[in-house]
Amino acid sequence: MARVAVIIPNYNGAALLPACLEGLRRQTFKDFIAVVVDNGSADGSVGLIRTRFPEVKVVGLPHNLGF
Repeated sequence: MARVAVIIPNYNGAALLPACLEGLRRQTFKDFIAVVVDNGSADGSVGLIRTRFPEVKVVGLPHNLGF
């Protein structure tokens, strides 16, 4: 089990996610899990994560819950 969980809330953040997730990839500390909680994005965020960052767990909500 990972010692650290990095939880990233997202709503239509496809333009910002690559820089964020690339930054996590570059960390020297590797004992972590990254989880993006997607709040019903309509900008392709989930597909981007699954394609370019398969190591990141995605929790996709069916619609925007307002967080």
